[in-house]
Amino acid sequence: RQRQMCIRDSVHSASDLVSDAVAMAAVRMNNAPPTALYPQGCGKAGSVGALIIGAMLAAGGLGLAWAQVAGLAAGRAAAAPAGPCAPAAAVAACGVVAKELLARATLRVGRFHKSAAVLANAKHHRSDALSSVVALLGVVGSRVHPLVDPAAALVVAGWVAKMGYETCADALLELTAAADAAAAAAAAPAHAGGVTLRGGASAALGSVAATRAPGGGALVDVVLDVPGGTTAAQFAAVPNSTTGWVVLTKLENSLARSN
Repeated sequence: RQRQMCIRDSVHSASDLVSDAVAMAAVRMNNAPPTALYPQGCGKAGSVGALIIGAMLAAGGLGLAWAQVAGLAAGRAAAAPAGPCAPAAAVAACGVVAKELLARATLRVGRFHKSAAVLANAKHHRSDALSSVVALLGVVGSRVHPLVDPAAALVVAGWVAKMGYETCADALLELTAAADAAAAAAAAPAHAGGVTLRGGASAALGSVAATRAPGGGALVDVVLDVPGGTTAAQFAAVPNSTTGWVVLTKLENSLARSN
């Protein structure tokens, strides 16, 4: 008879079809041109897709854990065969390699396109690969004790639930534009000496803040203290000194705040 762990792992792997569909829909919406309803495009569609995939992972992990705990409580583990199952072990071993390759390929695509949904889907594939590792251990370990198989299933369930929680947390932080202290700290040194404006005037660094952006990026907001009478035209050269950061310069009182 098939081992419990391989059955659970197969059910979890089948959910990839749904997560792939969600990721594809999110990418399609994210790349859609602006419309009357979304004049700036659907830039956060990827984060919404990541939130859905994360919820799927968390629900799947909790469901697997509940099924295993209920089975152990009912004493069903004692009836599991103690001998190894060579076909099941072979399937699990092949699954480890195939799913890890798929996870890495998806991760490269997600990073290239900066898509939160595709990156979340890569996590889903990675969880599949690790669940197959545990499935293999469960199948082989059943030679030692019948409880190894359901115990391995609980490990998979915990891992999947953890991946789901982390994916949902990251997506929510992007959707709510939460502060990104690490990005702000990384951007601050580039502006520590102030900014040189057109015409030779200089603007001192007031403060640096950053918020999370879809795809794992950040939107850095730099506030500069500028001399009175500074005009907006003098800031034409500022973006060239941001070393790749997207900077929004806030100038109070009609684009100027006196020192």
